[in-house]
Amino acid sequence: MEDHRPRRGPRDLSGVTDHQPYEVRDLAERFGLPLEQVRQLVDTLGDDPRRLEEAARKLKIEAEEGQANRPRSV
Repeated sequence: MEDHRPRRGPRDLSGVTDHQPYEVRDLAERFGLPLEQVRQLVDTLGDDPRRLEEAARKLKIEAEEGQANRPRSV
């Protein structure tokens, strides 16, 4: 017998709210940021996904550059 799974629509990208933990967690995982940092972005920038993704992308790049510029321990 064939599985009859419910069909899912496209993701709701209308906004990221601090009230939906999975949205905050998803954004944090996509950009490798701590949850608290993403919550601060939502508090500061609101729930516009484009602005949040742009800010998260910048933070990720800054973090990567900071790690690249650190002297390596021997």
